[in-house]
Order: sequence, then structure tokens, then C-alpha cells
Amino acid sequence: MLFIHKESGLLLAKVQKEQEALQDADMLASMMTAIRSFVNDWVEANNTNSELGEIEYGGNKIIIEASGYSYLAVIVEGAAYAKTYTKIRNTLENIILEYGKEIKEFTGDFQIFPNKALEEELNLLINNNNKIQKKKKIHPLIFIFPLLFLVWLSYLFYQDYKDETLAKQIQILLQETPSLTSFRIDVDVDDAVATLKGSVPFEYYKNKTQKLLKSIQGVKDIHNDIIIIATLTDPMQVSSNIAYLIRGVNLNNNTNLTYSFDYNTLTLKGNFKDYKIKKRVLQEISRIQGVQTLQDETKMLIPPFKDVNIYFDTASSALDSSTQAELLKASQAIQGLDNNTTIKLSAYSDMIGNINLNRKLAKKRVQNIENFLRKQGALSNTVISQIFETPPPGIDAQKEPNKARKITLTLQNKSN
Repeated sequence: MLFIHKESGLLLAKVQKEQEALQDADMLASMMTAIRSFVNDWVEANNTNSELGEIEYGGNKIIIEASGYSYLAVIVEGAAYAKTYTKIRNTLENIILEYGKEIKEFTGDFQIFPNKALEEELNLLINNNNKIQKKKKIHPLIFIFPLLFLVWLSYLFYQDYKDETLAKQIQILLQETPSLTSFRIDVDVDDAVATLKGSVPFEYYKNKTQKLLKSIQGVKDIHNDIIIIATLTDPMQVSSNIAYLIRGVNLNNNTNLTYSFDYNTLTLKGNFKDYKIKKRVLQEISRIQGVQTLQDETKMLIPPFKDVNIYFDTASSALDSSTQAELLKASQAIQGLDNNTTIKLSAYSDMIGNINLNRKLAKKRVQNIENFLRKQGALSNTVISQIFETPPPGIDAQKEPNKARKITLTLQNKSN
């Protein structure tokens, strides 16, 4: 039996049968501490609350009972019955109750530590339990080393699984990036270090892959071995690069773009629903070496847009929460349109009060709406405003003054 200090791993007391003396007890205590700490850390990392309770080797086992700042390791020959575990726990409990303070304050000085008294307590257990004995003179370290190897092997398998998962995540990200779908880039991950191999025509694409991988959580380091091929003048190769790009754009943005390539002139046809996507695609095409002229014959499809009616309280220009919510939806739709789309704000009056004051109030209301849209990033388009000194068509200001104080937001498209 070995009574071991949990924090330092030092052997505080040991008891054994005289005919079966244990060799290298201090080394065994240190190994027990290392194994117990390693396994408990592994268990904790997998979100469980159990601890290492025993180690089996051959026909024997090592029972481990921990309490406070120490633990008791008992080498048992053959089967251990419930009474054996009970006696071990009772002995450990008696030791902690009697010498808990000395164990807690132990600093490594055995001259002031009551290790002899502890050994007397342990002798009571070994003398009263005939089942606690060694069957053969086999050193326990022989069986501990295979256990360490199995733990280490499990850790390697776990690391390989993490690396494979990370490599798949990187491949998916590269395939979902339209500007990179035309290039074959291989990914290898070892111990969370990603290595990229392949060829691209410009430094821009190499730097872009580097930036993408930095955004992936779990990548420790990046070895970017991508080669830059300075020239891609073969028309077939250029056409192939264009085809990869267009295919990726159609897959990722639900578009139906087509193209024709005549040596160095690319003609692009199809429809876009979002102007930002169109602008990005045209930029990516312009970076393909071999495309000298780009003829853009694509059109913008303006999605259905319902006019936004904004109502105000008497003599007020404030935008309440419901109004801001409506304007937020409108701004999100506007941001996807090209610069040919004009925002029109039509302001109406309830004809109550001074005409000049009503006109100033209408201008303030229009300004507040423009400021809100500008804050949301939706004012890259042209904005025109028209202020009326009358209510909206079909509205009687005397009967429905609340509907007369209105600004209507509409969209006008010049051309495609």
C-alpha cells in the first residue's frame, strides 16, 4: 500500500508484506501520480466528472482512493470484494480525520511529518485483509507503461481526426469562394498546421487564400506553398479559367450567367439581382490574365418593391420605432440595386398652420429619412425629394389629418 501526496507525488508512507517487499516504491508513486493526472485531464477535457479509480494488470489491480490532498494506492492480488473497498475507504477516512492538517501543510520535510503513525494505520488494514497481497513478484511498472502507450495512441487518433475535419472545412471554404474556384489548390493539415499547394496566376489569389485560412478557428499556422504562374496566355486556358469562375458564381449566387470568349474579348450575358454581386464578379473577371476587353451585356433585375408610407405626429419630424423598422427593410433592398435606381421622397401636408412653417417641417422630415438611410449605407443612389403643400391624392385633411402628414418612398429605375 502506498500513501501518496497528490500535489507533489511524494510517497508519504508505504506498507507491504515482508516476504513480498516492493522495489522502487518512490518511482512507482511518481508514475501513479503522472498516470492519474494525465487520465483525469483527458477525462475533464471530454466533459465528464469521473476520476481514475483503478488500474488492472494481469490478475492483479491497483485500487486508487483519493481524498483531499492525498490518495491511497492499494495493490490487490486477484478479485477485490466490496468489503475490501469499504476497508480501504474507512482507513483513508481515519487517516484524513486524524492527520488531515499535517497532510495539507506538508512541504516535503519528513522530519516533522508523522509518516510512522500513518504506516501504523495502514498496517491495521493489511493485517486484517488477507486478500491484499501480491501473487507474483512482477513490478507494477511493467503494466503501467502499456497503459501510457494506449493513452498516447488514443491522443494521436484524436489529433488525426481533428486535422481531417479541419482540412475538409478549409476545402469547403475555398470551393465556396468564387474567385478561387477556377484554381486547383490542395490542402494538407498536420497538427493544426495547414499547408497549401497549387498554382495561381496572381499574387492577389495567393494572399486571398492566406487571409481566408486565418479566419478559420483552430488553424495554428499556415504554410502557403502556392506557386504564382506569371503568364496564362493560352486562349484555351483563359477560357477554362473563365468557365470555372462563371460556374462558381452561378452555383453560389443562384444566377444564370453565360459568356462567349473570342481570344481576348469576353462578352458576359445574364441577369443580376444584387448590384454588389455584379460589381464583384466583374472585378474578378478583370483579374483573369488574357481578358483584355470585357463587354458587359448583363441586366439588373429589380425585385418587387412596395412603396413605403411614413406618417408623422402633428408638428413632429421624429421617426418612431415602427417607422425605423420599415425604413430598415427598405434600405436593405436598396443596397442591392445599381446606381441607375433613384430614391424619391414625396412629402405631403395636413394644411394646418402656416404654409412656410409646414414647408420647413416637411424638409426636416425628409432630411431625417435621408440621414437614417445614409446611416444604413443605402444612399449611394440618387435621392430626389418633392414637397407638396397639400394632402396626398384622395385624402381629406380635415377628416383624416393623420394620413395627410405623410412621406412616400418610391424607387425609380432609369435604365438597365
